[in-house]
Amino acid sequence: MVVPGNADKSRLMAHVRQIEKPFMPPRRNKVSAERLTPHQLGLIRLWFDEGATGEVPGVSQDLKWRPLPFFVNAIYTTAISPDGQYAACGRGNQVFVSHLPTRRLAARLVDFALAKGSPAGAAVAHRDVVQSLSFSPDGQTLASAGIAWAQALAS
Repeated sequence: MVVPGNADKSRLMAHVRQIEKPFMPPRRNKVSAERLTPHQLGLIRLWFDEGATGEVPGVSQDLKWRPLPFFVNAIYTTAISPDGQYAACGRGNQVFVSHLPTRRLAARLVDFALAKGSPAGAAVAHRDVVQSLSFSPDGQTLASAGIAWAQALAS
């Protein structure tokens, strides 16, 4: 979604400029959110072009995450790819993708950046419970979200 150093290759930029669907914010939405102004779009473009980095003042980056308890391994969310070939499920803080015709596990999606600071370098997709999954219309991207964490995962 974001390509640090290159706003033109960042898909998020196309979504907020409303040249690629889904538009952000949606044109007709329940909270009357308006399109971003040229000034706001310029700030986002500048942030992307400068590397999309930064810090939130007062927020510690040295959090010590504890593993989810063993009993938090239920499947809380599922998604089926538009072509019906793949099913994804969020189980605890993990994401699994299965190939439906063969009934085989196709992938276990992992964010290796999350292993830093995790107990025993746990290979997980989220720090918290995965609560939402959605395939893009072309089936090439799977987005996942939790309570305190959201990210897009390429398939």
